[in-house]
Amino acid sequence: MTKPLICQVLPALSAGGVERGTIDIARALVRKGWGALVVSSGGRLVESLKEGACHVTLPMHSKNPVQIVKNFCSLLKVARQRGVSLIHARSRAPAWSAWWAAKKLKVPFVTTYHGTYNGTWGIKRFYNSVMTKGDVVIAPSSFIKDHIIAVHGAHLTPKIRVIHRGVDLSLFAPTSSVDERAKALRQRWGIAEAATLILLPGRISRWKGHEDVLQALNLFQEQSPSTNVQLLILGEVGSHQTFKSELYKLIVSLGLTDCVHFMPHEMDMPAAYRACDVVMAPSREPEAFGRIFAESGAMERLVISTCHGGAQEVIIPGQTGWLVAPESPESLSASLKSFLGLTRESRRKMEKEALEHVRAHFSLEAMEQETLKIYALLLRQT
Repeated sequence: MTKPLICQVLPALSAGGVERGTIDIARALVRKGWGALVVSSGGRLVESLKEGACHVTLPMHSKNPVQIVKNFCSLLKVARQRGVSLIHARSRAPAWSAWWAAKKLKVPFVTTYHGTYNGTWGIKRFYNSVMTKGDVVIAPSSFIKDHIIAVHGAHLTPKIRVIHRGVDLSLFAPTSSVDERAKALRQRWGIAEAATLILLPGRISRWKGHEDVLQALNLFQEQSPSTNVQLLILGEVGSHQTFKSELYKLIVSLGLTDCVHFMPHEMDMPAAYRACDVVMAPSREPEAFGRIFAESGAMERLVISTCHGGAQEVIIPGQTGWLVAPESPESLSASLKSFLGLTRESRRKMEKEALEHVRAHFSLEAMEQETLKIYALLLRQT
């Protein structure tokens, strides 16, 4: 019997949770003995696809309607030549090409509704609606499931499946070897051993709350000037260079130049989490899930985030971190003060609870198993 070939389609394989999830599922397919094909415009993460998974480069990142039609034709040709059994789309523009190709081939079509996709009316709502056209629609959180129903209709409820994003617990594990790498990483960053290090990971974008963290750090220093707190902003700029320039100006105006550091990227994220003392990720808009929250917990690091979106499903307030109101530097500063006020025993207890919570609910293995179950069910029905 010919093994199934699953084709995942997304804009690019550069960086981010969508890309990471695509690679994780491709690897799971290879381990299962199925075929794994990824179609995107490429990127540095293509190299992360293990032997056995294939990549085809097409300009799937384009939102140009003419190019979307061209991508449909190209994807259809590739899928026919390779014998694709099922297509899984992970972003809107490539999803249109993928949906048309799946209909033409009469193969199952799966979508993952990765975000809230701003726009609930008119053309934008129609454009977003392609992510509801899967035979199964995967939501990375209950928050996103509720959003889909609210925006696109309760009739979709039966085909929505909530599958939380998973953390590779063999990679994100607090071990002595990771701690050694973390110590070296902290030295490379120029962070003193006695300093309290806040890690702010993720793409540098206005909605991620960078300005709020800077304002919170300023408030904290005004109240506790003798405490050595350092902030490491870890993330790629991409198309947000203007915003990064604004952040530099804000840092200077607040007098924070000696305690704020920028790093564009870090391949060894387990060590990065262990190198810090606490993680801040206070997005101004709701996160669909927030892989950072789960990865931090897996590395026994507490998170200060905002009380909306997927954060509410990953962080247990007072047990594995803190949830505050969006765009509230005062609340962020107060949470940082609460963290620093913990006894060593209380902090270790919370960190252990964070680890156990992630292990119980957000493992990569569970995400892979649930996703492959959906593929298998749809293939049996064809």
